[in-house]
Amino acid sequence: MTGIDEGSGGSAEHADVAVARIVGAQTLERGLDLLERAAREPMSMLDLIRQSGINKGVVYRLVSVLTARNYLAMTGDGRLRGGATLLQLGHVTSAFTDIVAVAQPHLEALAQRTGLSAFLARRDGDHSIHLSRVAGSERIAVTSQPGTRRLLPETGLGKTLMSDDDP
Repeated sequence: MTGIDEGSGGSAEHADVAVARIVGAQTLERGLDLLERAAREPMSMLDLIRQSGINKGVVYRLVSVLTARNYLAMTGDGRLRGGATLLQLGHVTSAFTDIVAVAQPHLEALAQRTGLSAFLARRDGDHSIHLSRVAGSERIAVTSQPGTRRLLPETGLGKTLMSDDDP
């Protein structure tokens, strides 16, 4: 049987987002839920069963397929984590994703909500390269244009890009 059922997505991360669920795709939805959970945080099979609320036998079967296809992998201590196929798909997908186009509506909403300029940048070694800017409504505005290259410590944006660095 096929059809569309208006509901919420299967994973906890998507629970608050209304999405169309395809009737008969429950197994796929459960498998994706398991994949997302283990990719976010490596976890034991038991933790995956507990957190997902999915029947133990179903979890074992789905994890077997996901592991065989390298979507999931085992860590040295026996926990499940995202596998090589996820990395490969992410790399392929990123080549076709226009990050500026994806981020632009979010930058506009942020600038509108805060009244401040909103920026998108990427890190390039010890520098940031500004990719997009949406001006805020405040009288004082930052005028850094897309393509601007700045040392990371020179700007708040650069300092944010450094926040994951080791001390």
